[in-house]
This record gives sequence, structure tokens and C-alpha cells, in this order.
Amino acid sequence: MKYLSIYCLLLMAHCALAEEAKPAGYYTFRQIVATPKPQGDFTSLKLPVFRAGQLLLIEADVDGQKGFFIFDTGAPYLILNETYFRQTGLNKDRIAGDLQGQNEEDYIATRMVHRLQINDLYFENVDADIVSLGHIENKRGIKILGLLGLNLFTSFELELDVVQRQLYLHKLNGRGSCISDSALTRRRTDGVAWDMDWSSGIIKLITACENHKMCFGIDSGAELNILNSEAHDDVLDKFVISRTVNVVGTHGETDEVIKGTMENVNIGGESFESMNTIVMNLEPMSESYGINLDGMLGYEFLKQRIVCINFTKNTITLYKR
Repeated sequence: MKYLSIYCLLLMAHCALAEEAKPAGYYTFRQIVATPKPQGDFTSLKLPVFRAGQLLLIEADVDGQKGFFIFDTGAPYLILNETYFRQTGLNKDRIAGDLQGQNEEDYIATRMVHRLQINDLYFENVDADIVSLGHIENKRGIKILGLLGLNLFTSFELELDVVQRQLYLHKLNGRGSCISDSALTRRRTDGVAWDMDWSSGIIKLITACENHKMCFGIDSGAELNILNSEAHDDVLDKFVISRTVNVVGTHGETDEVIKGTMENVNIGGESFESMNTIVMNLEPMSESYGINLDGMLGYEFLKQRIVCINFTKNTITLYKR
């Protein structure tokens, strides 16, 4: 079986700043995990979104244990917190690395979830990994049962309004159109649509940024944006430095990165106001995904628009408030 090594929990939810939270470094996601079949009697499902800092939380139930999960499009599938869930299997082919790219053999603990319930949506026989998420809980002072990853949502159109704390899941017909008219933006015609691809295990957006072609990952589990230190000077000129911070790897190694804000940056023809961002070398992450990433767009990006993601049409549509 092949595996995909990526950052676990980008910036606290996916790689933590040393003085603010303990890190995760790399986590090795399995590349081949069966996509569970969504079930439930609804055409559109409205889910309340809760927040802990800039983490987006959704209530769910795993085999009778109910609590908060991070809504995380940067994770490819369901991840459970080892504090609350026992493993039912071990996969011995895991390779775990730190932020400097050094690898060592380790194990992936796994569990077959009998039933995952999210409001009226449910899944049966869901394959999940078991990992430590204690660094997130310690940082935010809240019990986190796990991460709701990408493959749980790819049968739907997602409609996310971070400010209003709402997430809609819309069922689609064979053409990829929403069956229901119950939506925040259904009657609006002012949306800006971008093509995207999610075949690499992350939502990948290729678009112009300050008139330069760039590749971004869309990661709802990231509290901050990340910009590649090798980005074009015209893009880096939009970055206002505030300070340097340390990112701590899985085995205690540290790497210094630059924290600041992206100011009035143009992405895909749209202007975005101040976004908290760090600048770091994304080469290891790019190698892990098998794509050349120029940045990761998380909460700081998502909060500025109502965002619709259609996994059948492979589009992201943004609506102004």
C-alpha cells in the first residue's frame, strides 16, 4: 500500500507555532482509503459550525461517542483522537517524518468505525486512523474527538459561511447540480467560479495571484494561510512581516518561519483584505502531495467569502457578503 506524508494539522491544526501550541509535524496519511457511502433522508443539510480560535468544529457521533470534530479539508479522510478511541488494527508500513524531512519507521493505528453520524447524515463501516490530537486540545482547551476529512464530503456541494457559522451539504443530481433550492446563494448570480481538482487528496486551486500562476491548497483545518518562501517577488511584496516564530517537528526539532499578513492581495481576480499568514519552505509538503504547492489557504481566506465547493463539477465559487 502507498502512503502520503503531509503536514498534520496545519498551524496548530496543521503545524504549530512553538510559543502558541505544540506541533504535529508530519503525519503519514494512507493514500488508498475507501470512500464511505453517505446515507440520510435529506436533499440539503444545514450544519451549525462552532469555533475554537480559528478552528471550525462540527458535532458528530462515532459509535455512540458524541462531541466536536474539526472540519478539515486538509485531511483526506476520518481521523480519530487516540485519547478517546482504541485502535482495532495496526498498519506497519507507516513512514513518519519531521519538519526537516528525516524519516523513521513507525506504525499507523487504525479503526473501523461502525457508524459515523453527522446530524441527519450517516456513514457505516468507515475506515479511520487513530492519532494524538492532544496538542490541539491543550491549545484550545476543548475536547476534540477527531477530524472530519475530505472523502466524507465529496458526494455533495459544500456551502460554507464561516462568519455566520453555517455549513450546508447539498445532494447533487447526475449533472452535478443541487437537487434542492434551499441554500444561501442559490438565487445569486454574482459568484466568481474557479476550477479546482481534488484527485491528490487535497482541494487544489490553480489561479493567478498578483498576475502570476500559482497552485494553492484549500484547507479548512488551517488557522492561518501558508505562503511558499519561493513564491514570486510580486507576491511576497504583499506580505507584511510581523515576527519570526519556531515550528516544532514531531521529534522536537525546530524550524524558523516568518509570520505576518498578506495585505490586499489579488487571487483569481478577486481582492482579499488582510490575512494572517506564515512564510516557509513548502518543498517537503509539495513532494508529499506530488504537486507543486505555492501556498495553503485556510480560515483567513475562507472567512472573507461565502464559499461553495462542488466535487462533481470540480468548481469553487466565491460570493461576497
